[in-house]
Amino acid sequence: RLDDPLRMKRQKTRIKMANLCCEMESKLIHKCLDPLEGVLDVRVSVIGRLAIVTHDACISGSSIVDELNKAHLGAALSGTNIEDVKERDEHFLINKKEWLPPLLI
Repeated sequence: RLDDPLRMKRQKTRIKMANLCCEMESKLIHKCLDPLEGVLDVRVSVIGRLAIVTHDACISGSSIVDELNKAHLGAALSGTNIEDVKERDEHFLINKKEWLPPLLI
């Protein structure tokens, strides 16, 4: 139901990933989480080895971590609720719709 109070309350969950090292794992994270009911946005930082997931309260942070660990991503809950997610984390995240050019060496 759309008027369910759990669906109306949004949370941000910060997840550290031990096995995140390239863009392929970033795509795998989106593949795991985008189909889940209640997941609204997934932002990933490969360099920071973290993801910030915006979701409804109907899905818990621990169930998001469990879903990621089914793909052997070494996910661990680092913080839940909007207050726990620092603004500095937002700076390092790349939305799946954005594209960054390759670095020139």
